Amino acid sequence: MFAQKFYKKFEEAKNKKIISDYRVFVSKAKGCQIGITNEEIAGVYNPITFSSEISGDCLVQWQDGLISSANLNNETLYRFERFLKDLKLLKYKDPAMANFLSSQKYPSVKLYDQKVDDVVEGKEKILLDLVLKLKKWQNKIKTKVKEIGAYTTSIENVVFTSQGLFESEKSTLCGYVSSYEEKIVLEDNLRKIPEKEIIEKKRIFIEQFYSYLTKSRKVKPKEKKMPVLLMPWVSKDLFYHFIISNLDGSSVYNKESHFSLNDFKDKKQALRADLNLKYDPTIDFDVGSYKFSGEGVSSQPTDFIKNGKLETPILDLKYAKLQKSKPTAIFTIQATPLLKSEKEISFENCLDAIDEGVIVLNVLGLHTQSSVSGDYSLPSPQVLYVKNGKILGRTRAIIVGNLFEDMNQKDFQLINFATEKFPGFLIKTNVSFESAK
Repeated sequence: MFAQKFYKKFEEAKNKKIISDYRVFVSKAKGCQIGITNEEIAGVYNPITFSSEISGDCLVQWQDGLISSANLNNETLYRFERFLKDLKLLKYKDPAMANFLSSQKYPSVKLYDQKVDDVVEGKEKILLDLVLKLKKWQNKIKTKVKEIGAYTTSIENVVFTSQGLFESEKSTLCGYVSSYEEKIVLEDNLRKIPEKEIIEKKRIFIEQFYSYLTKSRKVKPKEKKMPVLLMPWVSKDLFYHFIISNLDGSSVYNKESHFSLNDFKDKKQALRADLNLKYDPTIDFDVGSYKFSGEGVSSQPTDFIKNGKLETPILDLKYAKLQKSKPTAIFTIQATPLLKSEKEISFENCLDAIDEGVIVLNVLGLHTQSSVSGDYSLPSPQVLYVKNGKILGRTRAIIVGNLFEDMNQKDFQLINFATEKFPGFLIKTNVSFESAK
């Protein structure tokens, strides 16, 4: 196993009393990807690419009690003595950071699919078939600009410590993206090869909106406060930026969050009472699931907001210790939060109920908005105008509001989409318009 080489190096350093304790997380990822730009398949912009990479990080405690942390790669093994000397120059004092777990019990979570691994190893041509199918669909509706790609990745993660912990997990990822003239995107990220029926449903859904964005008439409604339906990929981005980021244990503890430590102790009402936020990384083959975190903490379902009230921040080992609590689930890059409400409605029912409003398919400049305040002023070049439950035209708009206030309003609703894991948001906020291009 590739991780054994790292383990031996750190064990030798401990036995020689160069270091006192250590925690190491290393990952070996092998991948394959292919793409299409307009009519060119696997050309200079999207060549067929095979990759193999070792990466990771470590936390080291020295004999004097100080600690250091650094990233790892393949080269670390070949210059390990120099690596330790450089690392020692970066040592600092942080007793709360020095957590070195002993052997742990982990749940059995299914994360690995052999078919995906076969693609990575070049035994299957599924990726080529997939991008050709995505291209065929775009050709059928005569898109002029195409950006299409697909990838597979096989990963082995290993975590070990000086206290006897040594655990590994194998996982796979498979995804695709098909951009329809940069107006709307058909995409997904999965653990397994995507099922044809599911892609077909998503494709029909996405192309329906692409048609509205290209063929419906241009409109410029009057500026006013109105219902705004944020599509699931937009609502998820806003939710991460304004809500998930403010649950981060470091931000809460260091007073850089919208919420305070006392807010969690008092179980403050943060969102409307019917809203619940949970993250469960133990679901088999879910793209956000994991067996253990980079610190070796076991995956575990965690309620972060219950009945609108704050339950716990997102806590790693350090901030769990500082807040005298237990570590929680850690959101991964691919994680989809389980945001639920008993007042959820379907997209179809939502559309029927809108007397006058808009559907927002993307926003620009979210990263410039203050996540702590919750205030936003976001332009969107892809907006559909709705009147009496019907989509009547396309426009450009700027939506202005505050997401914390939006999610506490009585008319806020979660909107279920049959093809999406995360719900859309129906909010009522200020909208100004400009002519569509």
